Amino acid sequence: KGEFKLKDSVVVGYSQGNRGPLPKSRGVVGPRSEGFYVSGVQFYNWDINESEMNAPLSTCSHCGKRAFADNGARTIFTEKLSFFGDMPRRVWFEYPFKGIIRDLDGSLTGHTTSSRRLADSESAKGGWVTPYYQHLEVPQCQKNALYNGVVCDASIALRRIILNAPSPSTPFKQINLRFLRLPDPTDPTATPLTEDQMNNRDNYGDIGPQAGMPATSWAFPVVTNNAYQLTFGEGRDWDSIKYSKSDLWKDSEWSILKFNHTERREKIEV
Repeated sequence: KGEFKLKDSVVVGYSQGNRGPLPKSRGVVGPRSEGFYVSGVQFYNWDINESEMNAPLSTCSHCGKRAFADNGARTIFTEKLSFFGDMPRRVWFEYPFKGIIRDLDGSLTGHTTSSRRLADSESAKGGWVTPYYQHLEVPQCQKNALYNGVVCDASIALRRIILNAPSPSTPFKQINLRFLRLPDPTDPTATPLTEDQMNNRDNYGDIGPQAGMPATSWAFPVVTNNAYQLTFGEGRDWDSIKYSKSDLWKDSEWSILKFNHTERREKIEV
């Protein structure tokens, strides 16, 4: 958890006589940095005009503003939360819709137990919340409209990865990064994907670069200990690219990113 915290607070969506039209109201909004910690907060009256875009929890403050742009996929930690009154959403993810919330005790997600304990002594209670992307479709993660995305139990981990500065850069500007989750590489009984499955565009999900950031920078959440096939656009090749990840990754966690690469040479006949 990071150095910035919000503890033992009350956050009110509306009070008697003050329930006017408040579009896009948020209670607690996470910062453009890792590890914001929210503990012991009580949320009241967040069914403002029954709008699903009003929510007590949100992410990535001002990330959609060009002067403050961030690639997203930052992690917030929560525990000991209480929610009072009906609400269409508990979470609304802000642009660029990649935030990660780690619920440490189940008070956000309702997950109070897990099928197995995570390595490195991390609690198996609680869970994770993040926006839906096709490559996050694993048995431990389920779509849930109350959370504006998917809710995962604590037997898995969600972490941030960043790819940026491909060379050459011009062909990659504002190009979507396409994802396909591959069968478990540690399971010798796993069935490999067929060529038709690998080439089927519908099997891939897209993540775009962040507006306001360099047009060749992509941040995204992954389920750790999985392998992914990645491609840019319809298959653009790079000579080099920079890879980084958040400091929250544990020694026991890994991710395999696979890229197809076609090397072209001139054919000269004499």
